[in-house]
Formats: sequence, C-alpha cells, structure tokens
Amino acid sequence: MPITFATVPTATLKIVPDAISEFRARGQSERIRISDLSTNEVLTTVEEGEVEFGITIIGANSPDLDFKDLRTDEFVLVLRADDPIAEKSELAWNDIDSERFIAVWQGSGNRMLIDSSLARTKQSMDWAFEVRHLSSALALVEAGVGVTVLPESALAGADNSKIVTRPLVDPVVSRTMGTITRSGEKLKPATALFVEILHEVCA
Repeated sequence: MPITFATVPTATLKIVPDAISEFRARGQSERIRISDLSTNEVLTTVEEGEVEFGITIIGANSPDLDFKDLRTDEFVLVLRADDPIAEKSELAWNDIDSERFIAVWQGSGNRMLIDSSLARTKQSMDWAFEVRHLSSALALVEAGVGVTVLPESALAGADNSKIVTRPLVDPVVSRTMGTITRSGEKLKPATALFVEILHEVCA
C-alpha cells in the first residue's frame, strides 16, 4: 500500500521534495500518493480517512485531528524588481493601497488568514485581480500586471530575476504549517517515518 497524504500546494515546493529525497536516501522505496488540495480539502480528506495524514496551516483543525507544527513563515510582498516601491526595504500594507493587487481566491486558507489579520487592524485588501493558484499570481506579477502577497515559502526554489520580495509590516502576517493526523490512530511504520522526516527537514 502506498503512503497517502494531502497537502496545501506550497508544501510541495520544497518541504515535500526535501522529505522525499531524505526518505529515499534512507533506503525507503514505498510508493507515495500526494493530493495537493486547499486547506479545507486537506482537513476533510484526513478526517474522512481518504489519506493517512495531511500538511496544512494551523487554524484549519478539528477536535478529531492532531496538529503538529512544521514551520512558520511570514507573508511577503511579491513584485517586479523594476517597480518603484521595490526601492523600499520593507513596506506597510497601506503602502500598497495604490498598487494593482492580485489576490488569491477567497476560499483559500492563505486568503482567510490575511483577511482576518487585516480586519483586526481595521484594514482590508482592495484587489484588482483574483486567482485560484499561487502560480497564476506569480505569472501575473512577472508580466507587470500587479503585485501580490504570498507566504515566503511559496517562493522556495524560485529563480526569477524579474521578481523580488519585500517584508510587510503593520501588521506582520504569518502562518504556521503543520502535519495533521487522526487522533488516536497509529500510522503504519513507513508513513510514520516519512512524517518524522518532514519534521526533521523543517527543523
């Protein structure tokens, strides 16, 4: 039987590949089935037993699941290197009010986290474009259509001289990613080892 898990897409950019490489380096040959889904879909597939575990962001949890932290990363502004505001070393959210903002879709965990964080400081995003996938947001930024805000890990491994990132403050928005498993359920040995390695590569 293969190892099965569901994950938010940003984890497949670096965390999951690094863990698979280490898993194989330890002589493990099990097949691995990965379902890259939205935050809520990850939660549902784990709860319903469709996969053995999930990788998602904190806040997307339930009493029937155990959440264990993997890593925390901050949301950053992603923009073209030739954008005039790229000259600043960091920006506040209200510094980008006049920019054409590319938002990720409202049902995503990242969007809900950003919206709730801004609401606490009585701010909101006025978006010009809304996309479902982070890759679409990055493509639009590269084309000069606008700017976007993504978790820093979403840029892992990116090699694009046209795009730069800048820290965002007032407020600083961050997310904690972790593994979720069904409470009281023991993972099979190969899966347990893979989850252990996931936490090791994030340490």
